[in-house]
Amino acid sequence: MFFDLSLDTRTNTLNNNVVYELGVANAIREPTDMVLIQRTNENKLNLPFDFGGLHVNPFEGDATQEFIERILRAALENQEWHKSKRVRVAAESIDGIGLHLIVSPKVTENQ
Repeated sequence: MFFDLSLDTRTNTLNNNVVYELGVANAIREPTDMVLIQRTNENKLNLPFDFGGLHVNPFEGDATQEFIERILRAALENQEWHKSKRVRVAAESIDGIGLHLIVSPKVTENQ
């Protein structure tokens, strides 16, 4: 998920839709699932306190294609590491009963 937290040039404030979508993403996704960018000439204190712990990738002027590609590549590499970590943790947490339910034939309602 990609979020540009640069100020709206018309209102000189954060875009409310972006803030709302980031809030939803922050509630249901992992921080590594989100890529945030913001112009460096803008004060990071404009971010709501809820997002203070999220990593923001700063850029100057306009975000170049090279900049976007670099941070997206890094985010995808990080995502793969976290995805494999989450799968491993989930697999390790399955107890004997859960494993039996996963591998046993499906029980029909008539049985």
